[in-house]
Amino acid sequence: MDFASPRLSARRPLASVAAVVGSGAQPTRWALAAALAICSLAPASAHAGSYTVWSCRGPDPQAAAIGAAGWRATTANASAGDVAIGDGCADGGGLAVSLAPTGTAKPAVGSWTFTPPAGTQIAGYELWRALHVPAAPLISLDDYKAVVVEGTASGPVDYGCHYRVDCPDAGDPAQPLSAANHVGDHGVPLSSLAVEVACTSSSCAATSGAPASAQLFRAKLTIVDPLAPTAPQLGGDLTAGGSTLTVAASDPGAGLRSFSLTVDGGAPRTLATGCAEPYVAAPPCPTAFAETFAVDRAALAPGDHSVSGSVLDAAGNVTFWGPLWFSVAEPAPVPTATAASEPAPSAPAPPPSAPPAPTASGNGVPAVQTPRIVLAAAGRDRAPGTAARVGGTLRTSGGAPIAGARLSVSTLPAGGRSRTLGGVTTDARGRFSVSVRGDGSQRLTISFAPSAGAPATASVVRTLRTRVVLSVAATPHHLHKGHVVTLRGRVRGAGAATRGALVHVQAIVDGRWAEVGLAKASAGGAYRWRYRFVHLRRDTAFSFRVVVEHASGWPWPTAHSRAIPVLVDVP
Repeated sequence: MDFASPRLSARRPLASVAAVVGSGAQPTRWALAAALAICSLAPASAHAGSYTVWSCRGPDPQAAAIGAAGWRATTANASAGDVAIGDGCADGGGLAVSLAPTGTAKPAVGSWTFTPPAGTQIAGYELWRALHVPAAPLISLDDYKAVVVEGTASGPVDYGCHYRVDCPDAGDPAQPLSAANHVGDHGVPLSSLAVEVACTSSSCAATSGAPASAQLFRAKLTIVDPLAPTAPQLGGDLTAGGSTLTVAASDPGAGLRSFSLTVDGGAPRTLATGCAEPYVAAPPCPTAFAETFAVDRAALAPGDHSVSGSVLDAAGNVTFWGPLWFSVAEPAPVPTATAASEPAPSAPAPPPSAPPAPTASGNGVPAVQTPRIVLAAAGRDRAPGTAARVGGTLRTSGGAPIAGARLSVSTLPAGGRSRTLGGVTTDARGRFSVSVRGDGSQRLTISFAPSAGAPATASVVRTLRTRVVLSVAATPHHLHKGHVVTLRGRVRGAGAATRGALVHVQAIVDGRWAEVGLAKASAGGAYRWRYRFVHLRRDTAFSFRVVVEHASGWPWPTAHSRAIPVLVDVP
């Protein structure tokens, strides 16, 4: 199912608190005091990347079978022989768990359970499974079940086949990837997911076949990771005159996918840690890693230089580091060989002439090797859709303005790719101004090179940001019990970082805002959340809003939408 429109299980309904109405008068609907009594979902980050883990079979069903890393077999209240467990995923089969036909003298349980890494949650899933319980006789005290179990903040919620209720068979074990076996999530986020069989009464009698069995042929789980990699530790000998820089970081939720480095704001070099999609484990990449970059000092002009970069995890969360400054010394002069014989007589000097007019050499006047770039003080965050204007001056080390110098300009948006904006030329007083468009958080780099094609010898970095603005609307805003309301809107101002932003749906509960749902923004910022009202006894007005919270890797303060009313009539 679409994670941006999660369904809440009927086992976890929205329920109203009795509205206070003046006696003897028709209630004013929008003035009703209402709240939502709901099991709170586990808190999640405002912005989080996500990754997909496949088990038993990957996205291409014709490709080779894969294992089931992350799934763990467990039993409870079971004696030897009560539960049979098998793992045939690597051989093209599936995970299997069943109760023995000999019956059990206690409420035995067997399961395969997937638990995501600490600090992460299951944001959505699809399973291809087959469940079976036998048809119960007319009178029976036994109760078997074969179910899928969702681990929610308020406790486990299961759905599937129950011996004395419904669903003797669910799915087709002979056709592992048939549509009959395909199910999606009932409610997210989740702390765990399991396929389970159990005797749920005090004892269960013997049967002619397996009284409860479950098979899992394929799983696709989306894991949301709210944390970016740790701030990298830098080592090596680059700042001490050497040519190596080691970048080390860790990320327990998704693992480290790649490291990048750029010298003086130039084209980045990226080194991968070796993990590749489709991912078959959680976390799919190394949780701690170090990469060593070689920097060719001989290719750099004498003077000050900087290195900076980023660390990317498997969920797409990124942590930037730098700039780290280092110096390249002037090369030692090479002695000039002298001839043993007398030097040839020099040509006669030309007649004196008028001194030439001063000409510009290098990049700008006066020409220097390593100038200083000074930016004006940063302004406040700007509104979405507007441009940022950044001004500054280029000066010599002594403070004199440098006129006519060409500066290169590039940006690196959070969640996007680096782009070059061209260049800007300083005026007679060494001043320049850069206009930067695009929503989101961007790292602006302005660099100076002493001549065309030469490496940059001076650069400055500035972070630019637009404000995050949330919109929300309800459709319909007035409905009857049993019908579905859809909240939809858009996250604006975060640019490329919008993709994967978690939108928390809140309602007033006991006089306070509390989380009642979760949606995920698309790359364009759109989100959607749906809910069916089923447990109401009187006309009730609800107040909803959406929130995107500040979190690691999301460089914005917490943002709230306006509150909107939703009226539910009870016929």
